[in-house]
Amino acid sequence: MKTNKDSYEDSVYDLNYKELYSKSWLRFPGEMKKTFDSGVLGTRNKNERLHDNPHYTEEEFKHPQTIFGSKSQCLHYVYSDRIWQADYKKSQQAAAKANASGADLHTCRWYEVYLSEFFGKKIVIDHIMAGCNLSSGISYLVFGYRELP
Repeated sequence: MKTNKDSYEDSVYDLNYKELYSKSWLRFPGEMKKTFDSGVLGTRNKNERLHDNPHYTEEEFKHPQTIFGSKSQCLHYVYSDRIWQADYKKSQQAAAKANASGADLHTCRWYEVYLSEFFGKKIVIDHIMAGCNLSSGISYLVFGYRELP
């Protein structure tokens, strides 16, 4: 019999959360890691796996932490949960397109394809922050992006 935890873990974009949570977030390989904000490791490489699903027990993620790029006032910012809540079916279609694109899941490149498909225009991501809602335990992402003509 599946528990709620199993069905949740197996449902979101076919991610393998059991494998994800069984390893430290330092499992992600990368040559260009740099410490951002309050000690969280981030990257500027769009093809490198991101720590995009922090656990609520990771103290540093009680506030959003940069995991990709850097902040800029010229970027548009949007929360991941607001995208999914705005149009779940469209979000699922955008995820399918991103999966079919050849971009690796958990990378900035994947999220660029996803957001471009969702918004219907070419999107370039320059900043991603990850955080965790301590009241619900659910993680979220904040995308800083530019629209290309």
